[in-house]
Amino acid sequence: MDHAPFDIGEPVVDREQGENPNTAIIVNCPPKTADEWTAYRDTTVAEDNPDYPADAPVAVAVYRDELAEFDPNWDERDTPFSLSDLGEASVSHYSFPAPRLRSIEHSETESEQEAQNNERTPEESSLDYEDGETMSTDEEPAVDDDNESDSQTESEPPAALVTLKETLAERGVSAEIDTDGETVAAEKLGVTYRVKPEGIVEGDGPHREQIERIAGEIEQCESPV
Repeated sequence: MDHAPFDIGEPVVDREQGENPNTAIIVNCPPKTADEWTAYRDTTVAEDNPDYPADAPVAVAVYRDELAEFDPNWDERDTPFSLSDLGEASVSHYSFPAPRLRSIEHSETESEQEAQNNERTPEESSLDYEDGETMSTDEEPAVDDDNESDSQTESEPPAALVTLKETLAERGVSAEIDTDGETVAAEKLGVTYRVKPEGIVEGDGPHREQIERIAGEIEQCESPV
């Protein structure tokens, strides 16, 4: 079975974290598939990630800030971290199917290539057709007025909800504003909690009290004296 396609110490992001994902660092790539590796309790990585292949290789990651506190010289290391050592030090580590993670280093390379392509002249960027005709990039693309109108009318989420999401993310909890526009979906160790700015939490897991406490702190800070 192939190991996950990452190196120890490689920075990655979770594809499911949205536009501003937190950076995590690969700390271990066990020679197990997603259906062979336990994510938490009696749940395998495959069971926790049904949208990914059950035989995908497993990668274990720690969010960069927390890893730096545990080992300030983590970036000089090329050997796997002991998961038992991380657990004894209360360092939160997460097991993923490898396809769910995206390498930041590869993304930066792709971005550089895209920037180089954007710097090409219109003549260099013209598109060739099979019959030999070309279409110049000077032509303005058609605009979908309906889509543009819809995007302009979309309302921004409440400031309290944005603050809650950002604070949870800063504390190492994966968080995104839910589609209902009224709650934040927070994920920790594979358990999803739904949180409101008032501190109401839906979800039963080992980090429920921690997430409730964070939401409560925000509520107290924003309450008028």
